[in-house]
Amino acid sequence: MSWDNAPNFDAAYRAALSTGRNLIYVCPPAWWTVLPLIKELPPAPTPGTRNLVLVPEAIGLRECAAFINSVEHFRPVHAATGLTRTGRVLSSNTIATLVCTPEDLLKLLSRSAIDLGSIERMVLCWPELQPGHPDLDTIETILGEGRETQRVVVTSDPSLHTDFLERHARRAPTAVAAPPSQDPAGAARYAVTDYSRLPDTLSSALDVLNPGTTLIWDPSAAGSSVADFLVGQAGVTISANPDEITCDLAIALQLPTRGVFETLQANSRNVLLIVRAFQVPFVRNLLASARPLPLPSEVDRAHGRAYRLRQEIREHIEGHSLSDGFLALSPLFDEHDPTTVAAALASRLTLPEAPEGIVEDVPTWMRIRIDAGNRHRIRTGDLVGALLNAVEIPKNRVGKVEVRDGYSLIEVRTDVADTAVKGLNGLVLRGNKLTARPDRH
Repeated sequence: MSWDNAPNFDAAYRAALSTGRNLIYVCPPAWWTVLPLIKELPPAPTPGTRNLVLVPEAIGLRECAAFINSVEHFRPVHAATGLTRTGRVLSSNTIATLVCTPEDLLKLLSRSAIDLGSIERMVLCWPELQPGHPDLDTIETILGEGRETQRVVVTSDPSLHTDFLERHARRAPTAVAAPPSQDPAGAARYAVTDYSRLPDTLSSALDVLNPGTTLIWDPSAAGSSVADFLVGQAGVTISANPDEITCDLAIALQLPTRGVFETLQANSRNVLLIVRAFQVPFVRNLLASARPLPLPSEVDRAHGRAYRLRQEIREHIEGHSLSDGFLALSPLFDEHDPTTVAAALASRLTLPEAPEGIVEDVPTWMRIRIDAGNRHRIRTGDLVGALLNAVEIPKNRVGKVEVRDGYSLIEVRTDVADTAVKGLNGLVLRGNKLTARPDRH
């Protein structure tokens, strides 16, 4: 296997490529590993939207589109991040490739925004990671609509859905870029991020782990890398070659194959995998030990400063007589809401800074999505009360709560996130049985 994960396409596979037969491609769930396949797929003989790429989650659309856009005969590429705009783009007949989630594709079909009969090739990426696996109801519906379309099934392990492949890619030739891992590999930490936050995540990881020497492995580094802002920094090497140097820390900027991971591990004291949310199940199956590394963002740091300010004010209230303050402020209470007066006073205070050098102590936060909102008669106080009373989460571990029409979002500290999700799942609130899960968007 080469470092770019390109398999040896045998004669049967090449014949299928030229005739439009169904294909199976085995590789880890990472967009860079699919690129050799995309380069081998022949261009569509007629103009218009001829290629459809289905991805496991909406948050990976832009990253997938960016990789595919590097292949000339697949351009222009459009990522379906908004259905109204996507419908307009499709009607203009100006794109060659549409990247979409199965759920959004069904919505486009219901609006008659796309005709699957005109699609010549459908690339289905890692159906084992699609929500609802192993039922795959949404994908089954889509494949039923496009019966004559060539199907290229990309999977990390064909044995996970034998029946599915028998129905939709029967006797299809298989190219193996990286075989499924039979035994767990070694130990590593991982940090979950998305494409737009890769540079920030990388900076935070270096701040938290503070290694002397670092290899940042990025298979796109031959051209340009999101780590280019670190070029020239002492002790940092950016390379597409996983055995470039021996180092304190190896950071895999893209999900590695098992072979790449073992090379990184052999040449470094510690390995950190920076992954996308949909890749976490694969990472946990790949490694004997996989531990998450919570990384503080700017939002987390702002939360932390505000938290320390509240603690300072609490201590002042409990330790001082405030009678003079009431006398001085009482006229203001006639002119303004008391909360406005309090906020004005707080804004004049200097926010306390975190202790010097303790980056790891910045509290990190996670959003939880609740599948109930305004139309279910759910209110902010209901959710806060459920967390404090039913789930017994401390008040200082609960952040912003947003109740929207069909769902709600709750911020909690990461150290209580699992407890909050488990406690809210199945809880009955105003007659609604709640479903809770981490929100990665």
